[in-house]
Amino acid sequence: MSGERRDLAQPLMRLHVGFWGCVVSFGLAMGADRLFGVGIAAAAADILLAAFVACALLYWTCLAILAHRTGRNWLLWVAAGLVTLAIGFVVTYALMVSRVRSPKPAEVDLGRKTG
Repeated sequence: MSGERRDLAQPLMRLHVGFWGCVVSFGLAMGADRLFGVGIAAAAADILLAAFVACALLYWTCLAILAHRTGRNWLLWVAAGLVTLAIGFVVTYALMVSRVRSPKPAEVDLGRKTG
């Protein structure tokens, strides 16, 4: 694995963890009363919402790191995702993952011999 790809692997993995942690913890928090019963539903929902906040912070931090390391404006990526929060969260995830995984045209041409 090249040095540049290695620099992206760890934040990309954490981006996945943050994204799916948010999705799962929020979904479980919304269904806590049905899953855990009335007695402990409030406590479970509070813990799950705290997990959601922690995963969201991890997600937005990793998104900013990946944007910066790939030469994009990190503030623009985070601001666009937060302004359009419900759909922006999913869109920024899909766009960043696709951009990190696909090589740039300049990277593909570097391996060829010229002349």
